[in-house]
Amino acid sequence: MGLDDKLRKEKMRELYEFFKSNLPKLINRHLWKYVLIGEEKIFEFYDASETASREGVRRYGLEKPFLIQQIEPYPPTNFVFNAIVWAYLS
Repeated sequence: MGLDDKLRKEKMRELYEFFKSNLPKLINRHLWKYVLIGEEKIFEFYDASETASREGVRRYGLEKPFLIQQIEPYPPTNFVFNAIVWAYLS
């Protein structure tokens, strides 16, 4: 694993921890929406994962990490959208 891979994984971990720390507030306001969190940690909310994915790529490109996560009332486990984006970088 190269340095870039380690940095990417660490950044994704930071974004996910940021998401988890804000989850109670997000559940109250945006349940079942998809949230886009980028390096600036700005929230944007979408009804569809595809829309969030397109906006993430448009806004951050394929070089910068971003997180798309559905806001659910139970522990989130879906990293599919991140895997798709990072697959382009491999």
